[in-house]
Amino acid sequence: MHVGQDSWKLYKACLLAPDQATLVPTAHTRSEEHHAHVLTQAIAFGHHLSLRCSFLRQEKITSDAKLFVLQKQLEENDKLRAAAEERVKQLEAQLEDLTLRSHIEVDTARTVALEVGRKEGFSTGCLAGKTEGLKKGREIYLASEEHKEFVKQTRLQGAHDFLKTPAFNVAVAIKATEFLDQGFERCKS
Repeated sequence: MHVGQDSWKLYKACLLAPDQATLVPTAHTRSEEHHAHVLTQAIAFGHHLSLRCSFLRQEKITSDAKLFVLQKQLEENDKLRAAAEERVKQLEAQLEDLTLRSHIEVDTARTVALEVGRKEGFSTGCLAGKTEGLKKGREIYLASEEHKEFVKQTRLQGAHDFLKTPAFNVAVAIKATEFLDQGFERCKS
């Protein structure tokens, strides 16, 4: 169907029953009046269709312009969203890297602190244990027969060593001289 037939069907649908009655054979003047009336209705209908067409064309142009603007905004928003998503990915990667680094630093600090604490505790424990061990060992050794024998041997060795010194020889010579003098004095008396 083309546009004329479509319009004719619409026009026929708009006719009322009284208008149908006027289509019956009548006088010529009456028929002219009827044709003038129908022509006026057809012109009005054509004018209405023309206005409607102009309105729809204007609406289409306006909606096309709005659609173009919205498509541009959508493209801009898509670009901005893509840039924002890329930035978010970069920031998430940086956050993950920084989190990993902070965990490594915390673990390193904990490990170092644990080792330092362990060494300090060990050295403190060693020092306390060493001091206590030396004290107990000294008490046990001083009470032992081995120590008493060692002291005795040391004294004897010291005495033997002293006998070999020139000071002892001088002291013996002095004492011998004194004894000789005393013996001589006794003998004299």
